Amino acid sequence: MRPVMDAFIVVRLKQLVVSHMIEFADDLLDWKSPMKAEACFGPRSENPPVQGTRLARLGGKLNPFYPMPYRRKGAIAADVAIPDYRHEPLSKTNLFGIVEIKFPGDTIRDEQFERYDDLNKDCAKAKTAHVGKARTLEAKGVTKGGRVSLFRYPWDRIRQRDGADQDTPSKKKSRTVKH
Repeated sequence: MRPVMDAFIVVRLKQLVVSHMIEFADDLLDWKSPMKAEACFGPRSENPPVQGTRLARLGGKLNPFYPMPYRRKGAIAADVAIPDYRHEPLSKTNLFGIVEIKFPGDTIRDEQFERYDDLNKDCAKAKTAHVGKARTLEAKGVTKGGRVSLFRYPWDRIRQRDGADQDTPSKKKSRTVKH
């Protein structure tokens, strides 16, 4: 039982570090970063609580992301949310995409992605209501509220052309050009 608990703690710590890095970058950009960490939408797809373009946090200094603003069953917190317009608050009408990050030992649950699908449907309805159906392509309304992407670390890391990891020095020898 102990190795399972240890693996669970390690996964949670990795998630926390990633969230802190994204939040730090957002802070550096005066809360107008193109990425928002741990954006929590309510169980009925309520917008995340915001203060301007900054997501409101209820947690302490060590882990500002917990507890989540919406603690009811059905709430969903995206690891990374990408707004359409970064100078506007993240909301159902300003959601471009969601990135779900998974580390070794973490589980991918269908229920989580089904809730993302529900959120995207609600976002599409909200975006259609926001701009008006007549202003959309062929007056069909917004068909996709946002995109969802799964990033599995380390499997989805960028590889160099020779197949080596990005962190590993290339096997090719560099040559100095003489004039």
